[in-house]
Amino acid sequence: MLTIDKEECENALQTIENGTIEIEDYNSIPNVKSNPFGFEISLLKQLIKEHFDNPPLKFEELEEMIGKPIWCNKLKKWFLLREVLILNSGIKELDFVTLKYNRNEFDCYVCYFEENRFYKKQI
Repeated sequence: MLTIDKEECENALQTIENGTIEIEDYNSIPNVKSNPFGFEISLLKQLIKEHFDNPPLKFEELEEMIGKPIWCNKLKKWFLLREVLILNSGIKELDFVTLKYNRNEFDCYVCYFEENRFYKKQI
């Protein structure tokens, strides 16, 4: 399988961007440039960023991940986040289920939040 890194994607997109720039006035200093694919190039830059950047989820971000799969790097598994709690003692707790696609069984877990443990994508 071919592995492509972020730099290769950015270089390829830069080549496309450079090849599609239109110089509007060769006599002006500096030359005014436009690109008819400016929006599409911006979209692809955002896609590259989202694909390659995978910072660990912060506790504050987990609320928006309820009902979505998250990667637990400690256990090397995907989980479906069900609830995010802050207990009276101040302990941050997560309630989630293991995603098992080959069976109809789901294991439920409760764990404490740890920095650098949960991600949007597998690492």
